[in-house]
Amino acid sequence: MRRLDSLREKVHLGGKERSPLNILQDTSEFCNNVLANFSWKSCMIEKNPLSLATARTVEAAIPKITSKSARVFEEAIKLRLPSAEELVRLDHGDTADADHYLELRNNIVATQAALSSGHLERVIKPEELLENIRAISRILFLGTKVHFKAGKLRTMPIQVHSDPNTIFPYPPELRQNLQWWSEFVGEDIPEIHPLFRAAWDSFYYVSIHPFPDGNGRTSRILFASHVAKNGMLPVICSESILREQYLLFLNTARSGNPLPWCQDLVRSQIAALEGSN
Repeated sequence: MRRLDSLREKVHLGGKERSPLNILQDTSEFCNNVLANFSWKSCMIEKNPLSLATARTVEAAIPKITSKSARVFEEAIKLRLPSAEELVRLDHGDTADADHYLELRNNIVATQAALSSGHLERVIKPEELLENIRAISRILFLGTKVHFKAGKLRTMPIQVHSDPNTIFPYPPELRQNLQWWSEFVGEDIPEIHPLFRAAWDSFYYVSIHPFPDGNGRTSRILFASHVAKNGMLPVICSESILREQYLLFLNTARSGNPLPWCQDLVRSQIAALEGSN
């Protein structure tokens, strides 16, 4: 952890006295340099077959979010985005993958909003956090054909293929669980390292699974925002970690042993910060 914290200071402060506001602005630009990688990895975990090279092509086609508004997610929803057909043509891809292009595009847009300086500079209140997750859900399904209304809490019990034995809160329990979660995220717990706090907050969220779909991607966007606010990069796991191993980390944590996941978070964060230096 000492190595990690030393890198955080070295990369973002450069040994100079700087204001917290300037650090957050630079962090936003710094994190956007790994935006395609983060979004590609997050979608790959959801079995999206598109490549990292494609993710970079898609990112380049998406307008940059420059707003510093408190409603940056709402503004992201209104962006004029390239269609699936346009992205397939740009990437010389297969029209059969149109839905995968939209999934990747939407994840990049939502993550870009979460890493914008306007969002990172603000202290988010619990009620705003609840609005944000609804907006993120809407962004994740822009232009897609789904059997539910994006941004609306689920009305049925849910099961995930990666851990079918997990029981998530039932629909009547969702609002109260989300309220507890949003208040927990707002608590100041300085004795917990911000990397682990980001993991805890996002893991708490995904354990509620409030929407019919997109909960894993939303949890990772929340994680990205939290680490960026604390001078780290939005890195999901080590480059060598495959989807199955990542999901095993989460399932092991859910069973009461978060150590393997936390160890990989530290390793991956150190590697990313060293690589950016």
